[in-house]
Amino acid sequence: MKFEGVYTPLVTPFHKDFTLNKQAMQASIDLLIDAGIDGLIVAGTEGEYYAMSMKERVYLMRVAKEMIAGRVPMIIGTSAIRTEECIEYARQAKVHAADAVLVTAPPVALPTGPEIAAHHEHGRFVENGALRKVFADSRKRAVNVCVSNFEKVKFVL
Repeated sequence: MKFEGVYTPLVTPFHKDFTLNKQAMQASIDLLIDAGIDGLIVAGTEGEYYAMSMKERVYLMRVAKEMIAGRVPMIIGTSAIRTEECIEYARQAKVHAADAVLVTAPPVALPTGPEIAAHHEHGRFVENGALRKVFADSRKRAVNVCVSNFEKVKFVL
């Protein structure tokens, strides 16, 4: 997959009772696609992923895939504080036919450059190149991630 153009983060809309507002989500997806975006990022750093349980995030993946309906590529955010959860989100992204996954440094924690590399290294398990990782800007976390930290990490699975 070649990433070109504008990939827009999808905000996850909720009802007052904190359940997914599917009607508002469909309206947002349709508006963005009709406006000409080239792809959508679901459960990314702006997608309120941190406010959802694993069950809710996996449900969000399924619903988003159905709503996007192949009209544009879908990137799924797999960020989590625990590496094991990040890995499970990547597995679920594959199950739900994501075109790629978005992997960021663990939120809240302030890991070192080598620790960030190790976090991403552990996520390489996704089988046989079906997904690619897209690394978010580590500068948001005020961590110096030098190239030498990522020499052993394979960016294309």
